[in-house]
Amino acid sequence: MSRPGTGPRIIKRKQKQNYYIRFIDTDGKQKERSTGTANRAEAEEALETFLGERRAALTGQAINPNKMTIAQVLEDYARFVEQDREASRLGYAIDHILNFWEDGTLDKVNKETIKAYVDQSPRAKGTVRRELTCLRAAINHAVSMNRVLPIAKFIVPKGGKPKDRWLTR
Repeated sequence: MSRPGTGPRIIKRKQKQNYYIRFIDTDGKQKERSTGTANRAEAEEALETFLGERRAALTGQAINPNKMTIAQVLEDYARFVEQDREASRLGYAIDHILNFWEDGTLDKVNKETIKAYVDQSPRAKGTVRRELTCLRAAINHAVSMNRVLPIAKFIVPKGGKPKDRWLTR
C-alpha cells in the first residue's frame, strides 16, 4: 500500500543555495519550484504564497503577475498548442527564453528586460522576434484563461531587412 501524500513542503537541495517547494502537480508528477531565497523564514512565506496561488488556481481566480513564473506560463501554453504545427518552434523558443529569465516571474518582463534579451542574444533579429512573439502569446493565453492578471504590453523588436532575391532563368 502506498503512503499518503505529505503535501507541498520546503526542501533544501544539495549544492543549491536556495530553498525549493516540492509538490505534486495536477498531472500527478512531482515538481519543484524555487523560493528564490536561502532564508528559511522567507522560504516559509513563499510556501504560504504558493499555497494561496494554488488554491486560487483551483478555484479559477487570476493571480498577480509577480506570483507566476515565466516557466509556468510557457509550460501551460505549450500544453495548449502541443497539437499545433508551431509546437516544435515553441520548444526552441522556450529554451532560449528560460535561459535568460530563469526563475523570473511575469512582472520581470518589461521594456528593459526585453531590450537586454535582444542585446545579449547571438541569434538573428528575426529569430529573437519569433521567440518574443511566443512569449507574448503565452502571456496573452494565461490572461485570457484567467490564470493571471493582465500585465503591461511589450513591443517585440522589428525583424531584419527582407531578402531581395528571386528566381531567374
